[in-house]
Amino acid sequence: RGWHLIANPFPFSIFWDLAIGTLVNTSSTIYIWDSNRPGGADYRVSGPGGDFGGIIAPFQAFWVRAIDNGASVSFHTDFEAAGGSFYDLEPGPPSLKIMASQDELTGWASLVFDSDGHNDPRKYNAVRLNSMALEYLHLYSSTGTQDRWQVTHLPETSEESLLIPLYIDYTGDGTITLTAEGISDLSGISIYLIDNVTGYQAELKDDFQFSFDPVMERKLSGSEKSNVRNLTPRGATTSVNEKAEARFSLLIQYTVTNTEQEINLPDRFELG
Repeated sequence: RGWHLIANPFPFSIFWDLAIGTLVNTSSTIYIWDSNRPGGADYRVSGPGGDFGGIIAPFQAFWVRAIDNGASVSFHTDFEAAGGSFYDLEPGPPSLKIMASQDELTGWASLVFDSDGHNDPRKYNAVRLNSMALEYLHLYSSTGTQDRWQVTHLPETSEESLLIPLYIDYTGDGTITLTAEGISDLSGISIYLIDNVTGYQAELKDDFQFSFDPVMERKLSGSEKSNVRNLTPRGATTSVNEKAEARFSLLIQYTVTNTEQEINLPDRFELG
């Protein structure tokens, strides 16, 4: 169990999605450190809601998580990603990506609406790993576990609304701006951002943008101690339950479509 650093063993690029079918007791997400990532050095995350397509360069090392005993992964020469492209993939499930920016730093967290992934979060969710960079800006959620999720799988439909905490970790000072991507791809789902510090609430739309200055908020409150800054010590694994209250919450509301309503209609009516 736990984290393992392995590598592409071949002198050509391979496509990780082809290796997923060989996994035994292993998470389907891999993590590659990118010191040249635009927006600040950070891990690249594979899979739906991630930020790279899963093509692994020759001899490239990456992190993978064993979720139980007897974990294994196999690599074969027919996993080659010829020309750096792979075209036989089905479209992934709908997802929403929330972006944070502060000066030259950026961070993100994704919600993926896929019931299979929701039912097995250890296999399909992506963990927000601790950064190796001195400066960073991170977003992540939690769903009742000890893990910090950078990619969170949620059910495609639900009769009940969901409330998901959204944490933010950062090292810099200055205004932080939140935006959203993928709203137009969601059908029958409405998502609202709630600021647990200021009480601000807004539905996420394609043109959504929200900015706040944590330093100014602390000065106005007359205290440098605040739950605004949810910092995690570098190299430490901190339980979500031990952290301060999340800065934000995401309210997920599912709506019933006309087609779904028609399916539940009786075939005929009889008047007495």
